[in-house]
Amino acid sequence: DKATTTEILTLLKKISKTTLVLIVSHNLRDADEYADRIIELSDGRVRRDKSRVNNYKNEFSYSDGVITLPHHKDLTDDEIDVLLRGGRKSKGIVQNSGGFVPTRQPLEKREGVKLHNKGMSPKNLLKIFSIFFKRKIMSKVTTIILAAVILSVFYVVQALTIYDTTNAVLTTLENSNSYGVIIQQAWSTATTSKYVATMTDEKLEELGKAYDGEMHRLYTEYIFTDEIGRESDITSASNTIGYYAAATVGTLNTTPEYAAKVLGVDELEVLAGDIYDKDYGIVITDYVADSIIARNPLLALGKESKEEIYQSLIGERYVGKHYAFTTYINAIVNTNYEEEHREIFDILSQLSADSNLEDLETNPLYISFNADLAERYNIGYNFSENFEEALKEYKYSNAVNGNSFGLYEGMQVSLFSIIGDNKQSDYYTLTLLITESYGLADGEVMISFDLYNSIFSKNYTPEDLTEVNKNFTPAEITLAEYESSKTKNIANSEKVTITRLASNTGVVYMNANTYKEFLKFDTQAYSVYLDNVAAVKEITDVLEDLDFGIFSGNIGNVYFIERCINIFAKFFDITMVFILIACVFFLVNFGIKSIRSNIYEIGVIKAMGGIKRDISKIFISQSLIMGVGILIVTYFGMQIGAYIADQVFLTSLAAVVQSNFYGIRAIDFYPSIAIMDILISLAVVLVFAIISTKAIDRLNLISILKAKE
Repeated sequence: DKATTTEILTLLKKISKTTLVLIVSHNLRDADEYADRIIELSDGRVRRDKSRVNNYKNEFSYSDGVITLPHHKDLTDDEIDVLLRGGRKSKGIVQNSGGFVPTRQPLEKREGVKLHNKGMSPKNLLKIFSIFFKRKIMSKVTTIILAAVILSVFYVVQALTIYDTTNAVLTTLENSNSYGVIIQQAWSTATTSKYVATMTDEKLEELGKAYDGEMHRLYTEYIFTDEIGRESDITSASNTIGYYAAATVGTLNTTPEYAAKVLGVDELEVLAGDIYDKDYGIVITDYVADSIIARNPLLALGKESKEEIYQSLIGERYVGKHYAFTTYINAIVNTNYEEEHREIFDILSQLSADSNLEDLETNPLYISFNADLAERYNIGYNFSENFEEALKEYKYSNAVNGNSFGLYEGMQVSLFSIIGDNKQSDYYTLTLLITESYGLADGEVMISFDLYNSIFSKNYTPEDLTEVNKNFTPAEITLAEYESSKTKNIANSEKVTITRLASNTGVVYMNANTYKEFLKFDTQAYSVYLDNVAAVKEITDVLEDLDFGIFSGNIGNVYFIERCINIFAKFFDITMVFILIACVFFLVNFGIKSIRSNIYEIGVIKAMGGIKRDISKIFISQSLIMGVGILIVTYFGMQIGAYIADQVFLTSLAAVVQSNFYGIRAIDFYPSIAIMDILISLAVVLVFAIISTKAIDRLNLISILKAKE
């Protein structure tokens, strides 16, 4: 009201004598009456700037017949009477100009002024931050969870694309195998034939230099468990149909301590014999002994206990197959294999000759059982450091002098190639025999006509041999043994001279001294057990250079997983791109919404004297805490996601191929990669939080008022 206005303005006028008073008003009259300087604004521009004239009086007067009216001022009753009485007689009526003239800015020396723009105290910032952060807390929690889910899905797909077969094999072995890693020639035929690839001493020496641990060689010295030595693939599933094996898969030259570790027992329990009886002798497991008994039921005649039967197996044993072969059993050790594989025993005990074996061979129990036999129970053990040389002497003695059964032994070696006449044949399985009937000198051999035809491009038949041998021209050849059927690298070779041809096929005759030279072909390792899985991880490049591969457990399924992932590689790459875009969009959107949803609060802070730096600190800190929350939840989410995805993936594969994926990790958790992904995401959050604060500069009064509305 007018009275209050007058009272306030009068008070302010008094104050203005010592203090600058600035009034923003639309009332021109009050401005004319009380102001010393008036600046008129319109649409944000200065339209007029005027200052009051010194000693100016804005009063009504009547002098010399001229009436002077005040500017923007109401007249009193007396002044009105004067105006009415003297108006007709006056010489004229004028009005004061208002007492203002255009303002003249004084010339002054401009000096740089240092502004001290002090922000809010840390205590106040913390209070405001706390208020902001508590608002919509459930929305923030939801944002953290959704971000963690998106990043975890991204990681799962990424983990599939970086699937490392070698690392997966070794990780699988760490998870499912406590005794080490089995190494063979990378392209060995070990899974399909008893004639497995050899490993040369030179390569094993190179491996030994790189590997930090003990190496235990598995030799091709195997035992037929039945006396007729029937045909059987010693390392394939068909070898164990019916629970008991037809042949062992080799002899591991090792120590009793490591043998106990492989067999899963605290220490070796000897059931019969002496494990150190002969340097060339073989220690068999109770499983092998039971296989011999099961396939030779006559062994139980006249014996009252299993211990007595076991004792009868100790010593030299005939394992005939076409020709007489013997081995020497030092002892039998206990493994408790029956307890570990009782379920599969119940299944196999019900099989008959007419049983359908397809379901059996894909049964996870049987796959696990067969892997255990191939690597643990169905092998022989020897604990002599002189095993290889002692075995050569034993075989040589039997071949020359006959064994305790009065029979002479020959030698069968696979992957043989004949090199001669500038030509190399494909590989064969040859039988080497000693003969004194044809006067063969050292280094001379008599080979079958079919072998001769293949290397010298002849077409001799058995009927031609009488005439051919009468005038036979000796020919020098090299008998070579491949490391494997795939690589065709030569493991051993020996030069000999052909002096005669034989009518039977696939046979090479020689004298005793020449035969002894070839014994190195029959007494070599085809696998090595490495006891330190962690050390194997460090020499994967050496294994690759040597053309060695890992053949432990069910690692074939590890390579199957690799093939599956490769098929969908492009799909996974595209999926990763879409997830990455979605993740960036989500995190950026969070930063922008954080600013937009707090426009009014930002206005309040600015009104309280807060500067942009203060506001930026609040919102960047909020984004940082959100980012840390995302980091923690995502880190554990990635582990859980990887585990669940791995189980679903492997279960699906197992259902499709009906195989066992026990102990395999297809989608593993890699902490370094997970942390890298999370830190990158955190950086994205912070960068866009900083960029979002730029929007604070563009906030005006209208946007703040609208936000409040």
